[in-house]
Amino acid sequence: MTKNQLLKKLSGIEWDDFEVKEARAALPEDIAKTISALANTIGGYVVFGVKEDDGKFIISGVEKPDKIQNDFVTLLRGEKFNVPLSSKGHVHHIDGKIVLVFRIEEMPRQAKPVYFGGDIRRTFVRIGASTQKASKSEVERMLREASEKTSDSMRLEDFGIEDLDNEAIEMFRNALKLEHPNHPFTTCGKTEMLLGLQAIDGIKKKKHCLTAAGLLLFGKSLRILNQFPSYFIDFLVIPAKHGQDVQTRWVERYSSEQSIVQTYIQIYDRLRKRIPVPFALKADGYTRNDDPPSVQAAREALANLLMHMDYFDAKGAVVKCYDDQILFRNAGCLRFPIERIEQHLTEPRNPVIAKVFRLLGWADRSGSGIEKITKGWTSMGYDKPIFQDDKPVNMFEVIFPLIKKGEATVQVPYKYRTSTVQVPHKSKVLQFCIDSHSLREIMEYLVLKNRAHVLEKYIQPLVEECLLALTIPDKPKSSLQKYVTTENGRKNLEV
Repeated sequence: MTKNQLLKKLSGIEWDDFEVKEARAALPEDIAKTISALANTIGGYVVFGVKEDDGKFIISGVEKPDKIQNDFVTLLRGEKFNVPLSSKGHVHHIDGKIVLVFRIEEMPRQAKPVYFGGDIRRTFVRIGASTQKASKSEVERMLREASEKTSDSMRLEDFGIEDLDNEAIEMFRNALKLEHPNHPFTTCGKTEMLLGLQAIDGIKKKKHCLTAAGLLLFGKSLRILNQFPSYFIDFLVIPAKHGQDVQTRWVERYSSEQSIVQTYIQIYDRLRKRIPVPFALKADGYTRNDDPPSVQAAREALANLLMHMDYFDAKGAVVKCYDDQILFRNAGCLRFPIERIEQHLTEPRNPVIAKVFRLLGWADRSGSGIEKITKGWTSMGYDKPIFQDDKPVNMFEVIFPLIKKGEATVQVPYKYRTSTVQVPHKSKVLQFCIDSHSLREIMEYLVLKNRAHVLEKYIQPLVEECLLALTIPDKPKSSLQKYVTTENGRKNLEV
């Protein structure tokens, strides 16, 4: 980080990739928590010699820079953490004072979780500007993703072929015949096909054992829920612009707990009806083209949602069709930055499921999905899709604007303007403010101290979306001001 970049950061607020510490003569006691959080999330900068006072950064300076730097490097490379870390320090002289900047890189998934003191319970993550202790489910997710085997190749000892839905298997065969009429899987026996798809993993004693992919792709609903109790995929049609307060929350809802194959077919049939299809003819000159690039882009987004979803996460997945946008949201953040994926570097969370989708022609070749979504949607004149990856929350979103270039611009909701997918602790704030509370009470409830930060990143976006309201709207800076969840905010909690 250059001096100018540092000064620019210091003129803003602390955020998910940036934390300041005063550290005049010694390392702060809580520095290990910060290191763990940054290494487990998206990486970031630790700045020594700056203190925060009432929402402003004040350069206090480091009095013993050599000691601070040596102690910090020793901490990273010593036995404090479960994996060795490294960082190179940069020294900046500002107003006659010394400021040290260290970059902590996000560790690869195989090295997570990063914890300290020999206790995995001392695993931390970065959420917004705060360092939070990782929950049990977050630690379990890191351990699961660090495993050499992928989640969907996991053996399910208590599940066998009798737990599969024959209708789902027949749907798969019919779809495969359309894509590859002569493929061996269309005529071979069921067991042979399932072995080839890695839906079953072989013989254990005298019984075939399902893999997680096999259960998810073809399983009976109740058996899927036995293994994945939070499994669901919602499809909603909402007759309003995103963020509007409407009496009818949705006019169409399909909530699937069926297998992935059945779910994809059911949701895609509903989704394609929501995509504007301009009249165009195929190359033969007389047959209408009902599969333009915009439909292909939405189909790819749906396939990506199901292929890359974290099925162990309780958040599930949803597709919401508004008047001004179509939103795809699923549990499971990206494993690479979006820029790397646009360069066709990818590592599917569920490679067995992804292989089946590509075999059926439901998804493009590995690494090209983001490119196909973007080119397909914009080729029809629409604004570029918005991709949002939220590692702390373990969630990914794709937003298709339903406006065309040159038309009246639809304001993108505030939460999509930042690097995170949602207002931090959105549901938590809305639930707390069902009874009105002051800013100070909200800060205490969230265990946050930076007043300006809480206002800008937590409160103001919710007010702009009409999810929170001021109790004294004509005097926003009143000392008696409180915030209360609106009717629209209550409905948001219910969705």
